[in-house]
Amino acid sequence: MTKNVILITHGKVNPHTESGMSRIVFYRYKYVKKLCPNIKPYIFSFVDGIKEKQTINRDGVEITMFPRIFIRPLNHPMLKELNNLADESTTLVDFHLMWFYDKIPIAREIKKRAISYVVSAHGAYSPDKIKVRVWKKIVAKYLYELRFLNDARGVLAQTPEELSDLRSFGVKVPIYLTSIAIDSEELKIIQDSSPIFLDGQIKLAWIGNIRPIKNLHNLILAFTYLPVHIRNTVKLYIIGPVIDKNYFESLKKIIQLNKLNDQVIFLGPLFKNDKYSVLKSVDGYIHCSTSETISLAVLEAMAAGKPCILARTAQVSYLYNTNSFIMVEPWADHIAIGIKNFAELSISERIKIGERAKELVYNRFLWEKVIYSYLQVVDSIL
Repeated sequence: MTKNVILITHGKVNPHTESGMSRIVFYRYKYVKKLCPNIKPYIFSFVDGIKEKQTINRDGVEITMFPRIFIRPLNHPMLKELNNLADESTTLVDFHLMWFYDKIPIAREIKKRAISYVVSAHGAYSPDKIKVRVWKKIVAKYLYELRFLNDARGVLAQTPEELSDLRSFGVKVPIYLTSIAIDSEELKIIQDSSPIFLDGQIKLAWIGNIRPIKNLHNLILAFTYLPVHIRNTVKLYIIGPVIDKNYFESLKKIIQLNKLNDQVIFLGPLFKNDKYSVLKSVDGYIHCSTSETISLAVLEAMAAGKPCILARTAQVSYLYNTNSFIMVEPWADHIAIGIKNFAELSISERIKIGERAKELVYNRFLWEKVIYSYLQVVDSIL
C-alpha cells in the first residue's frame, strides 16, 4: 500500500538560497522519493502574491504552490487538493509553517478527518526567536500556535537543545529527533570548487542571512578584544543577503567606529560554486548565533574540511566530543578568545581539526543516512 507524506510550507522551496527550511523540505522530498518507493511525497507551499494553484519542477522535485489563506475559505485550492489525496490510514501531513496562520484552517480540516500531522519546528520556538516580534508571538502562542503543536501526533526537532526549547515552550506531545543534512551531490560541488585569491594571513568566513539573531554585532566587536598583532592578520568575509537593513547599518557603524574596515568584508549573497570557492579559500569558518539549530552553512564548511569556531548556542554542544571545532560563548570577548586560539594553532593542527569536521559530516550528516530517522517517524505514526 502506497502512503502519502505531504510537506506543507511557505515560499518557492528553492534549495539554492540561504533558507535552511526550503533546503530541508526540498531534500526531505527528494530522499523520501529516492529511497522509499512505498511512500509518495508531495510539497504544498503557500506563496505570496499568486492567485491560483501553480506547479513547478526543480530537478525532479515537484512543488505545488497555492495562494495564502487570510480567512477561512472552504474552497481554498489546497483544501481541495488535500481532500483528493488524504486518507486517515495512509497519509501524514508534515507542517513546516511556524507562526503562519495559514496552516490553521488546513490543520482543522485534516483533524476533522482524523488525518495525522507532525510539525517540523526548525528552531522557531527558541527564546531568542520568540523575542522577535514578541507581543505578536505571545498572542499567537495562546490564540492558536500552542494548540496547533499539541494537536499534532509529534513535533520534529533537529537537536537535543531544540527538544528542550520545545518542552519549555509548552509542547506536550512526543518530540522526535531528526537532523538536518547535506546532499551528496552538494558535497561533490563543494569538493570540485576551486579556491580563489582572498587577502589576509588568517581568513575566516561567515555565511547566512544578515539579521540580529545571527549575532554578527558580537562577532565584529570581537575584533576589538584581539591583540593588535593578531587583529591585523585576521580578515572576516561575510557572505549573505541583508534581511534587516537597520541591523546592517548598525553593523557598518560598529566597523567604522572601531576602524575595522580592513578586517570585515561584506561579499553579499553568493551561491553554489561562487560560495564554495570562497569557503575553499579561507582558513576557517566562524558561526556565533545566539539561538539556532545547527546551521547548514556550518555543515558545508565542515564538508569543505574547514576548522570551525562555533558558539555553543548554535546548538553544537552535543558534538563537542568529536574534537572537530573550537567552541565559544556568543559574546564578543569570548568569541575573541576563540579567534585568538584559532590564530595560534599551527597549520597542521588546523588541518587535523578540519579533517575531523569533514569526517563528522560524512558519518552523521548525509541525507542518505539522516532520512531514515524521518522515515521511522512516518512508519511509527502510520
